[in-house]
Amino acid sequence: MALKVMDYKKAFPHYFQALDLYFQRDMSPLKKLLKTQKLDRSQKLLIKARLEGLNNNWDKYLDLLKTKFDNEYLDAQRLLLRGNAYLRMGDFELSILENLAAIQILLNLEDKQSLFNGHYHIAVCYSRLSLEKLLNSYLEKALVYADDLDKVYSIKRVYLNYYSKIGDFKSALKVIDQIEKEDLEKLQNKDILKNIMADVYFRSGNLEKANQLYIELKKNRKSIYKARIDYEFTILKCIMENKKLPNLPRSIQQSSEYFYLWKTLQALEQGDPFEANLQWENLRKMNPSKYLTPFNFSNKGDFSNHFSKYLEKLKLDGEKKQILNIRKGSRMHKLYEVMSHSSVALRKEVLIEQVWNVNYGPGYDSRFYKLIERLKKTTDLNIVMENSTYKITQ
Repeated sequence: MALKVMDYKKAFPHYFQALDLYFQRDMSPLKKLLKTQKLDRSQKLLIKARLEGLNNNWDKYLDLLKTKFDNEYLDAQRLLLRGNAYLRMGDFELSILENLAAIQILLNLEDKQSLFNGHYHIAVCYSRLSLEKLLNSYLEKALVYADDLDKVYSIKRVYLNYYSKIGDFKSALKVIDQIEKEDLEKLQNKDILKNIMADVYFRSGNLEKANQLYIELKKNRKSIYKARIDYEFTILKCIMENKKLPNLPRSIQQSSEYFYLWKTLQALEQGDPFEANLQWENLRKMNPSKYLTPFNFSNKGDFSNHFSKYLEKLKLDGEKKQILNIRKGSRMHKLYEVMSHSSVALRKEVLIEQVWNVNYGPGYDSRFYKLIERLKKTTDLNIVMENSTYKITQ
């Protein structure tokens, strides 16, 4: 007869004790427990792998979990953890395969918690792959095993992330409207849900709403999502208050995703594009399916994320500095104004007529060419000439 969920807690009490310590990030007693004989080899490997995952050491993580365990329940946990690693690495197909293998074992064991996790993480993979029908299918399967409110809201989180990823903020905000009607304080994992809601508000342009949620989240100093919260909230404040990035928040670990994002922005702000490209390359190695060429993303919604919005701020600040070099009222300033406010490239004749306020004549050509060159040198603006038209580009 298969054991039920509570029976596993009785069968492996010290393993579940170690899990609780891990999720609370209570590392001192956890490390002491790992040194005792209370956990067998398989249980220790499962916990040690999770610890490697905290530092994004995915190769070491997978190496610890490469060999099948004798106990079926623990082996299913091994497969689920391997699936989680591949999900974090952006290898969604392999993640799906590992989770499916775990589910085959778990169906015989009737472990609702683990069955929920397996179907849930497959749904997340299909979300990342933008396969909406399969996403919906596996969320429906996960819902069968959702025996508490936290699991139900985990499913809502997937939809929020999916709509945010594809840039459908209207649908994401509808989900938030439904969520906000409930009492979120009942949830154990309310921090991550509020964090995603704040992120959606930020991406959709409602900075005030996002700011309110981040202020709430900052009150929990022991949140396991502290690094993400600190990264996003600090960037939001810098945008709202038009300030430069401060020192790296202490909660952000070196070699983490938020570390490299921060260092990329910091390098760009300090005028070091070479260093920025090096830091971005670390992100590409970490998650090649998400991070493309500098500074591009595979998902439409990520062009509205915290990194992208701060990058826009840097470009705007740079443009303002360039404009400061131009004397207002001068012909150069007028040329800049005409070109920067045009959504299309303009012919030389049109520019001459608007800048000099005359009917076009070839006698103005040489003066126009000199003015264009002076504007380039004074501002470092990228002015492109194509098919006898001129345009300022990024």
